[in-house]
Amino acid sequence: MRYLYTTGQDLKAQSVAVVVEFSQRSNCFKLLVSDSTLLQRPIVKKISGRLRNLPKSAKRAILSIIPSRQGGSPHVSVLQYFHALSPMLFQPPFLDWTTSTLQTNSQTLLEVSFKTNYISASTWCDLLSKLTLPSLSKFQLTCSRIMEQQTISFSDILNFMTRHPSIVSLDLYGSAPRNNHCPWNLLPALETLISPPELILWLLDRKYPCKQLKSLNIVSEVYRGLAAFDYDIFDKVLVLLPHCTPSLTTLKLSFFSGPGTIQWVDKHASRGRVGPPSGPLSALKGITTLKLELSRSWEKEVTGVIPHFVAQFRGLQHLIYPQLPLNLAMEPAKRTFLKEIAVTCPGMKTVSIGYTLVNLDSWSEG
Repeated sequence: MRYLYTTGQDLKAQSVAVVVEFSQRSNCFKLLVSDSTLLQRPIVKKISGRLRNLPKSAKRAILSIIPSRQGGSPHVSVLQYFHALSPMLFQPPFLDWTTSTLQTNSQTLLEVSFKTNYISASTWCDLLSKLTLPSLSKFQLTCSRIMEQQTISFSDILNFMTRHPSIVSLDLYGSAPRNNHCPWNLLPALETLISPPELILWLLDRKYPCKQLKSLNIVSEVYRGLAAFDYDIFDKVLVLLPHCTPSLTTLKLSFFSGPGTIQWVDKHASRGRVGPPSGPLSALKGITTLKLELSRSWEKEVTGVIPHFVAQFRGLQHLIYPQLPLNLAMEPAKRTFLKEIAVTCPGMKTVSIGYTLVNLDSWSEG
């Protein structure tokens, strides 16, 4: 997304055009030709009126994503994927369009993504209460990684999730409720979960196990100022997993808060230096794929202890390091790292570092 330097009056108009251009290029709105009810014309008219002073190209860009009638015959379209990642879409007059579009296509929407930044709690309460999407399989409700910017009430989120047992993939960022327990039958089809550890604890600590959950991403929280995240809460989740997620095979650990990362990883890695694997990681025998996402500023320190850390997972076969660590950019350092992995983790089959996938069964140090 590019930045525009202009006057205050022009900035408001041009920001609308840039957001829509961004949305189109990133396929945030995918309109598929099918049978559906038309979007209400009063909302299109209201938006058109508000865009009167925009350049014609910008106005056309915005209205092009809104279904409309042409030549007396209906232009029929339906949304299967709705990714609303701009606060503009939750402000008048676009909020009416957002709500109407979601309701109009409620029967066919498969994926919905919202970003909660800078949106009032009352707006979320009103919007979520109006939505029932029987085919919804993927739901994402996130904010910036700074916890204090979360505005939505968890009771509104819970009511929405309760009405949508079809959700298979959930990406949810926010604070867990303090005073009530997770309903035992919440999200029975859930296979993929991405959340901070406290919220994961709340979702998994129930009477019956999450039998369908196959992939879990534990995401560290970020706070304003210098407040450090307590990574020991990761351990509480890891201890719980063998008892409530019998189908879990993929685990991703996202260390977005730098301070404390090296201490937590080294705490577990040290177990492998003095004897066989032990502790909560060794109990995760069903985990075959491990993904690690680390803050750039802490990669060098953490990389050195990764081989002994991953060796704690008894059944691990695939290690994924999505971003190439700077200290592994040179081939000699990368070969040394791979050699350590091969020695400490004899059952490991593949290691992915950045865009490089290495098959350890056929890998040669030379």
